[in-house]
Amino acid sequence: MTSQREIAAARHQSMQLLLALFSAVFVAVVAYGYYHLLTDLGWFIALVGGLVVAAIAWLFARVAGTGDNGAKANWLLVVPLFLISAAGVYNTMMVYLEGSQIMADAAASSQKSFARIEIAAMLHLESSGVARKVNKVNSLRDALFSEIKNPANCGQGPEAGRLIGELQRELPDFKPLSSNGRSCAENEGILEDYKTRLNTLIARAPWNDAELNAIADAAAKNRATLSDLRSEMARSYSANRMHQIRGILEGMQTEYQNLLVRLGRKTNAADFDQELDIKGAQSLGNVYKLPALIISRIGEVSTWVYLIIALGFDILLVYLFQLSSRNRVKSYAIDSAIAGAW
Repeated sequence: MTSQREIAAARHQSMQLLLALFSAVFVAVVAYGYYHLLTDLGWFIALVGGLVVAAIAWLFARVAGTGDNGAKANWLLVVPLFLISAAGVYNTMMVYLEGSQIMADAAASSQKSFARIEIAAMLHLESSGVARKVNKVNSLRDALFSEIKNPANCGQGPEAGRLIGELQRELPDFKPLSSNGRSCAENEGILEDYKTRLNTLIARAPWNDAELNAIADAAAKNRATLSDLRSEMARSYSANRMHQIRGILEGMQTEYQNLLVRLGRKTNAADFDQELDIKGAQSLGNVYKLPALIISRIGEVSTWVYLIIALGFDILLVYLFQLSSRNRVKSYAIDSAIAGAW
């Protein structure tokens, strides 16, 4: 027949097992959050730091749950416990559940900002007549290329000569290749040579604005880079790449501000945003900016859910320590309140 002592011992062992399992989950979740908060300091420091902070939170819960007179007498320990664990749990939830979306939103917003710079530069080129000139030269170039590709004359007929003359009026430094002894087999090389030389001459033309073209080209290039980044994140996103992606976005921030200054020298750019909207991406996984991230998202339902989960973790851990302490078998009792359940 099972004695009361054996029943109590079995109950105590079950409680100890449950406490051990939940303690492992608690430490893992808190440590994971702090690991990603401290990654900028190096993976080893982040790993050790995350485990140490999680262990401190666990110790607070242990003391609160097993101290003299139970949790009611040690409720003040729940405050530092919550402050420590909330940061870890909140960051874990944000990184794991919303990190990909926050990074993707920052990249999409940055794309729009670069697109606005590109459009402003192109509109100024259009209004100053540069775009019309460039379009005319490009039309003449394409017509000449069609003549060169024509197997009937390979660019050596009267129409090709007329087009070359038109190009020379727009670009006086343009010099055509000699047609003596030229065969159609050389067409590909000729086209590539003409294309390179014409692009260079257009950029250097006195009627052109090389700076605005450079601004538009750089903005388009950054837009393409951000588009590729978003596509890559859509295919596969890992929290371990979060800091790398943040670095890319911060690099884009510098590039954007540089282009904005250059654009401001050419046209009015006073109504442009002075920075990219990447604050969420910068705050995510940044130990110094985590409070600002929580405050900025205080109106989000998810913020309150994550904080409630953190508080629930704390209360449940303290409660499990308290139950385990109450169900100890007397022969295994430990006099020290801090020694607790184990």
